[in-house]
Amino acid sequence: MLRHFLRTLSALALIGLVFLAPTWWRAEAQSSAGTAKGPDAVGTAVGFAVSKAARDLPAPPPESGLPDRDRPRIRVIPNRELPKAAAPAHPQDGLDLARQSTAPEPNMPAPLGAFEGLNNTDNFTVVGFRVSPPDTNGDVGPGHYVQTINLLVRVYDKTGAPLTAPFKMSSLFAPLGGICSTNDNGDPIVLYDPLADRWLISQFAFTGLTTPPYHQCIAVSRTGNPAGTYNLYDFVMPGSNFNDYPHFGVWPDAYYMTDVQFLSGGSFNGTGAFAFDRAKMLAGDPTASFIYFNLDLASHPEGIGGLLPADLDGKLTPPAGAPNPMAYFVATEFGDPIDGLRIFDFHADFASPASSTFVERPGSPLAVAAFDPISPSGRDDIPQPGVVLSQFLDSISDRLMHRLQYRNRGGFESLVVNHTVDADPAGAFLAAVRYYELRNPAPGGAYFVQEQATFAPDTTHRWMGSAAVDHQGNLAVGYSVSSAAVFPGIRYAGRLVTDPPGGLFQGEATLIPGSGVQTSTSSRWGDYSMLAVDPVDECTFWYTTEYYTAASQATSPAGWLTRIGRFAYPSCVPAPIGSLTVTVTECAGGAPVDGATVSLNGVLYGTTGSTGVFTNRVAPGTYTVSAAKAGLGTGSTSATVPNGGSTSVGICLGAVADVDLIVSKLAAPAKSGAGAAILVKYGIQNIGSTGSGPTTTSIYLSADATLSGSDTLLGTDPTAPVGPGLTVLDSLAVTIPGGTAPGTYFLIALADSGNTEAEADEGNNTRAKKIKIGPDLMISSFSVSPMVIAPGGTTTISETTKNVGGAPTGGPSSTRYFLSKNGLIDAGDVLLGTHAVPALAPNATDSQVTVVTIPLGTAPGTYRIIGLADATGVIAEANELNNKKSVAVTVP
Repeated sequence: MLRHFLRTLSALALIGLVFLAPTWWRAEAQSSAGTAKGPDAVGTAVGFAVSKAARDLPAPPPESGLPDRDRPRIRVIPNRELPKAAAPAHPQDGLDLARQSTAPEPNMPAPLGAFEGLNNTDNFTVVGFRVSPPDTNGDVGPGHYVQTINLLVRVYDKTGAPLTAPFKMSSLFAPLGGICSTNDNGDPIVLYDPLADRWLISQFAFTGLTTPPYHQCIAVSRTGNPAGTYNLYDFVMPGSNFNDYPHFGVWPDAYYMTDVQFLSGGSFNGTGAFAFDRAKMLAGDPTASFIYFNLDLASHPEGIGGLLPADLDGKLTPPAGAPNPMAYFVATEFGDPIDGLRIFDFHADFASPASSTFVERPGSPLAVAAFDPISPSGRDDIPQPGVVLSQFLDSISDRLMHRLQYRNRGGFESLVVNHTVDADPAGAFLAAVRYYELRNPAPGGAYFVQEQATFAPDTTHRWMGSAAVDHQGNLAVGYSVSSAAVFPGIRYAGRLVTDPPGGLFQGEATLIPGSGVQTSTSSRWGDYSMLAVDPVDECTFWYTTEYYTAASQATSPAGWLTRIGRFAYPSCVPAPIGSLTVTVTECAGGAPVDGATVSLNGVLYGTTGSTGVFTNRVAPGTYTVSAAKAGLGTGSTSATVPNGGSTSVGICLGAVADVDLIVSKLAAPAKSGAGAAILVKYGIQNIGSTGSGPTTTSIYLSADATLSGSDTLLGTDPTAPVGPGLTVLDSLAVTIPGGTAPGTYFLIALADSGNTEAEADEGNNTRAKKIKIGPDLMISSFSVSPMVIAPGGTTTISETTKNVGGAPTGGPSSTRYFLSKNGLIDAGDVLLGTHAVPALAPNATDSQVTVVTIPLGTAPGTYRIIGLADATGVIAEANELNNKKSVAVTVP
């Protein structure tokens, strides 16, 4: 109860804080809705090669007689590493309003298996010296696990049997030449690309920390076997910003990367956001490029730091064309107005890079429960048994931890992430994992906090976490543990999707306990770890990070080991899955097409290999399958993939017909009503090499974005001949059929609807645009004063009901006010009052000030006063799910 009460106080405080936001905060929020500037730089790879098979890379002979080395300490983001006394004063400072301070029953499943990963002795054997920290990272594919550390890579099968020797990443890049083939400067990342069944491995490279240019070396496997060969790329970073702490996310249109920028390796200079051309890198195209947005202190003086790109998990893809979400946290202790998450959208357009955008997402900044990110001054934060203060470990509480997991959950999108906070309510320091699950019910809409908590059930420090959910929504977090009595080891905790909110209620399990300590004085304990979800069943979690034993402690002051382990919730049933094989050939002669891109329902999955074949696991369903290759054009077909089965289809490219008409533009009102006339504007483009004759364009009304025989024809329009590469713009007035039920529909334009032209691609002739039909009532403003009301006392509700739809309501309605314990409309709610709303035209509003009374006998606690538009359901609306708004109140 106390936790919920404190959360309510935090929410009330945030309401006032919004109006105190500094200028940069308001400006950023406004820019998300305005015109976004183009990218700051576009660059092409300066080097390309194909590697030897990783399985054939021998462990090189070590250099001899070299001392252990500490990598430079992770570079400080200004205002994010402060002594507690130096943090700006704020009412929320030092609070954690989501702390889970008691240990639940230990129901967390035990490890299903575990094995040793790379260690610092491997570094000594391969490169001749030990390094600290490891920056442990790893990912899992259908048949393999790949782990990276500073300074090595290794491929295992899923039983833990090594399939390669430990090898320096630079040895993989040897055929490329240049700095990528000689330097192992670290910050390694490995990610599995589940759409293409490929692997990405990367690290940065430089000749000197203060000497630009800086490089990002990226390898993308040529098959699904990570022990095989890779396409190798060397990208020179733009300007003089050192690309520290690079982190990647797999997304359909690009491999997205963020870094923490330091000008010539010195002063902090914000963040860099990159998109690398995934299609070309999968195909092994030497002209692969990147698009870069410079979020430096000149453009973002608030100092964006620790931004992470979203990394795709699962077989349900983001909507076609969806931008990549990126996030970092803000905190009152850093001078920000709230504790929260800022979320941005990066849209990359490699065909027209100037059209790429980077904007703050609607609903950002997103307020979260108050937390304290401040660690002790310096980097000596976390104790170990029997060590002195200078041997304490770095908590790295100034940034989000790897990774920002994205899942399309079939009806909503989710983001899962974590960071380290101070959970000691007494003012000392206790490192704990704060995790979040954010949800977004509508693509492009605002994310909200579905679940959050700080896991601190005892006095043991927990940090360096990595969080994820399986396909059912069950959440887990892996992390390191240590204290004055607990040796550094590895644990994990979690919650089922059915658990109550606010905690990891399945408890905690141990992957491996520690029995030794790190005795170096560098404070370094990695900069990230990795929790991945197995793409085969979408249930099994794989986690890797570092730990110590007494034996490893004896080898070196930094004698760290790493462990790789897996676990799964027994209630998780493997996700539905099937197999799709696409064979792409040339229409003339049937030769296989190497490097053709393969897209399903408009989402880029991968590329064909030398045999012209692309195969991968996909979610069961019906797909429009398209393939494309420069010089050969495009082709498409359809495929239905059954659960547990396989489907094979073929597409030929380079057909004799050179006419190819597409709907390149489609514009219409976003809202309308049954019986209303609207003007639809469209463009018909010929992307073929031969001009078309006159054709017909048809406009349909559809329940979804795919044209089918059940859709309603609204009108047809003659289209003039279109020359190669040209576009004809036209418009057509159509009428929404009378009696169309309110709801969300799509207008679909179909080029060459009379099928008079033989086209190179007959499957790309449609374009869809969403339109909402009918009235739509919602509460546009809602406030309550006072917000602490005794039983029998009164409070004043100020509320405005608005018709945001495209049609009049046609009659009156009522908005009702309820007192609710759980924030839901259910039988336990108390009706407080009613606001009679007259018939409203589109965009019309009706406001009311109502005094309501809290019933005598109401138990003390936290409640929500809810306003519900069209409470009796008399208006058929375009959207029946947006009628509610509420605020938190307290009954003392």
